[in-house]
Amino acid sequence: MRYIKNIIAMFTLISLMSACTHDILSPEQFVYQTATRHGRQVAGMNIQVFTRDNLLLDKSFGYANYAEGILIDPYTVFDWASITKPLVWIAILQLAEQGKLDLNADIRNYISYEVLTGLRYPITVNHLITHSSGWLRSDISWPHFGVQGEGAEQISLGHFLRGTEIVQRFTPGEVPTYSFHNLVLASYIAEQISGIAFYEYVHRYIFTPLNMNQTALRGDLSDNIWVKNQREHIICYLSADRLDTFEWLRTNLTIDMAIGTISDLRMLALAILPDENGSSVLFEDAETLSKLLYSFAYEESAFIDNENGLLALNGMMGCISTLLICLNRGMGVIVMVNHRSEPIFNRVSFLREILDRFE
Repeated sequence: MRYIKNIIAMFTLISLMSACTHDILSPEQFVYQTATRHGRQVAGMNIQVFTRDNLLLDKSFGYANYAEGILIDPYTVFDWASITKPLVWIAILQLAEQGKLDLNADIRNYISYEVLTGLRYPITVNHLITHSSGWLRSDISWPHFGVQGEGAEQISLGHFLRGTEIVQRFTPGEVPTYSFHNLVLASYIAEQISGIAFYEYVHRYIFTPLNMNQTALRGDLSDNIWVKNQREHIICYLSADRLDTFEWLRTNLTIDMAIGTISDLRMLALAILPDENGSSVLFEDAETLSKLLYSFAYEESAFIDNENGLLALNGMMGCISTLLICLNRGMGVIVMVNHRSEPIFNRVSFLREILDRFE
């Protein structure tokens, strides 16, 4: 019994010591300690903590490529994957704000019937934004969802949609159910209204105003040769311990294909984070930004905590990228790692712990 009591006392002491250490660690010390402790669970990592006005923390850890001895640095490019999807809604809301698009109008006002095979009920752009178009993802056949490889041709959104069969099970607006098809349709509508390819629209009206010149969107990365060259030197690993590499496959579409630096993603995050007037450089009206933030409630890869003003976006392709914004405090944190099975650094709880240390 005395032995058991001694063990309990020892663990109590260790817990108290750990709690004290936890309390006195600065944000940078906390990140460094975590990265050191779990270093074998992550190949490489970039992390930034920021406010509207300042970059509070900017650190890199580990390797982009073990075999070549290439370290992670601020210019390492990572897959954004699903964090790319807000670009679709930004484009749509910009066009609506300019009076070129009515969010409540039948989408057949903007695109031809030939890309809407199987449509039983009329749908609006708002139905696309809220993923309530009436279909399930399992009801959509995508015969042209090609994989990007060396020499592969870029498939157009229109060609993709013309080969797609959909089944509407519900009346639009009745059942919210996430579907990638909503994003494809919305990006195609943006193309038809603007008269340019979706990736061109994003570069011209989103990346350029935000000074995001270190991000590519096309499957073959031909829209940013610097990113393409950088991407050739980063390996996405299945696990840091075994160094099994993840085969890098990119689809022909552009909806969740962005690859860029952590600083470019920070620029996008700052445009999503309302300024003191509740507005954004991307929109003329603060109400438009509110509509964008509202759209995240329907995204599969988003986490929202309205009580604490938290919005998290996550994307996983070859790499994992996670963005956490605290709307109440006007700050955010981004973590990017270059392997798929990382269990620590992309958890919202870890990112929130970092923000909480900036009290």
